Amino acid sequence: MGLAVARDPELVRQFGQIAARELRAIGIQCLLGPMADLITEPRWNRIGSTFGEDPTLVTSLTKAIVEASRAGSSGRQA
Repeated sequence: MGLAVARDPELVRQFGQIAARELRAIGIQCLLGPMADLITEPRWNRIGSTFGEDPTLVTSLTKAIVEASRAGSSGRQA
């Protein structure tokens, strides 16, 4: 949710690139994320793991972080 507040796909992309490099540096090659669900139920206990309730925003931020994660340590799309 913290990244979603900025509403900035480029910021999310940069975060994804950094996180991907850090994970690969410690040997992690597979990440089961990010959470791409929309908040539709206020009682759901994983709200903090999402990008929010706006489908357009969630789509753009999820796309940015997935592309960055797949790009590898070079930051370029694989």
